[in-house]
Amino acid sequence: AAGLRMEAEQPGGEGEGEQLPQTLAGMSVVVSGTLEVFSRDGAKQAILARGGSAPGSVSGRTTALVVGADPGASKLRKAESSGVPVIDEAAFQQLLETGQLP
Repeated sequence: AAGLRMEAEQPGGEGEGEQLPQTLAGMSVVVSGTLEVFSRDGAKQAILARGGSAPGSVSGRTTALVVGADPGASKLRKAESSGVPVIDEAAFQQLLETGQLP
């Protein structure tokens, strides 16, 4: 059909064509270090798919810093000095599901 364009499903989406609950709407979640379950890109996609943002650095607007093995020292220091909650991967998974920090 002329002029009709079908949108392809976004790669890496969970659930076949289903929109995930927007549990992280308005939240900014930074990931640092190596996670066990998620790749760095996978963690970012999980955040974005739930309505959050996944910047590369910690700021005063950061909701949480997710830390895995060998996190960046400057991100950790900035989070601690800014009062940003530092959470592990299990708490990150809970945040994705509920939108609540543990």
